[in-house]
Amino acid sequence: MGTTLKRKLLTVMLAIAVAFVLLAATETHSSAASGKYWIKINKNKCCATVYKKSGGKWKPYRAMVCAVGKKSTPTPSGTFYLGSKFRWIRMVTDGNTTFEQYTTRFYGEYYIHSPCYSEPSKNKENAHTFYTLGTHATHGCVRFCVMDAKWIYENCPSGTKVTVYSSSKSGPLGKPKKIKYVKKHGRAWDPTDPDPKNPVFKMRKPQFTINKAKKVKYGKKYSLTKGVKVMNTNAIQDLTSKMKVTKLTRNGKTIKVKNFSTKKLGKYKVTYYVKDKYCIKSGGKGTSKTFTFQVIDKSSITGTANKKADVNDTLNLLKGVKAKSLSKNLTSSIKVSVKLPDGTTRNLSAEDAKAYLIEQSGTYKVTYTVTNPYPKKKVTKTISITVAEPEPETPETPDQPSTPEQPENPGGSTEPVAPETQTR
Repeated sequence: MGTTLKRKLLTVMLAIAVAFVLLAATETHSSAASGKYWIKINKNKCCATVYKKSGGKWKPYRAMVCAVGKKSTPTPSGTFYLGSKFRWIRMVTDGNTTFEQYTTRFYGEYYIHSPCYSEPSKNKENAHTFYTLGTHATHGCVRFCVMDAKWIYENCPSGTKVTVYSSSKSGPLGKPKKIKYVKKHGRAWDPTDPDPKNPVFKMRKPQFTINKAKKVKYGKKYSLTKGVKVMNTNAIQDLTSKMKVTKLTRNGKTIKVKNFSTKKLGKYKVTYYVKDKYCIKSGGKGTSKTFTFQVIDKSSITGTANKKADVNDTLNLLKGVKAKSLSKNLTSSIKVSVKLPDGTTRNLSAEDAKAYLIEQSGTYKVTYTVTNPYPKKKVTKTISITVAEPEPETPETPDQPSTPEQPENPGGSTEPVAPETQTR
């Protein structure tokens, strides 16, 4: 093959190679444009915020502490796209060899990765750069704790957009509080490394916030999950969508969550559970939180009997009186007691209350009582009945004796007539 032909063939092959590179770059950027996440790294505050696309808009989703380049070896600013990924990678810096977990290239020889280990895989000794998180300490790479580097490695595919910038504000979610380093174990492990063998694993448990009513009336709408929020505070991330209700009891007995209804009175205990693998060791359990509330009833007594009466009247003290709760009618269970004017009290049966004889004058106190279904408590209503003093009877006036009639005097004389004298 001639020299000229070789040159032409080399030129063609180079052109094809360039075309493939450009095509790959185009595909990567196109993938990023429709990607699920966008990572923004604030060099000034050593804090990264991941945005998630929702409804066509980018919304803050997760915030993480990181370490970025020193002043002499700064992390480059600009917009980049994630590239190759490495479960473990060997790096040589200033003659020192280290191994990093969950590594992702984002620009040239700049990577996102975990703290540096002196040995890879099994031994994992000397994670000596964990303490630098939150500072300017790297040779240009962006360093995260193992759990955050793992999250990016597993959730943000190649082509994910990365923007590196500087600002005096941490970001919309703020900057997470750094996990305290366990010094008594030296620098052997990153405390967030989920490896089951990690002797210093220490991450904050998800934090539940429950803002719910502890009492709800019978029949009212009530959601078991509304008002409950759970956060990962190691990296600021809302985990509420991952939360589940795993147990529900009513008056101590387990019931199915789907059978919950506020038309069943009682004391309820609900157990919330969330499991996020970026908060626990491999194979570990999630976090639970219980909340207790009550579905309660409310009872009332309405209507009253006559408020005025006379002595010897017979009254129906239950006439027009009704009692009810939100769950049922309580009228048939009304109890009646009467306090008489002389201070004595009588508890009446329903039959006696319907035909009560008023025997004294003065003020009667009639108390109606029912028991609320739940919680069990007495509900009362008291009325007064006024009985006036009977009017005293007016004694009859005796008849006056009439004046005897005088006999008529035919002669018209007014002189008295002498009685006849009888001769013995």
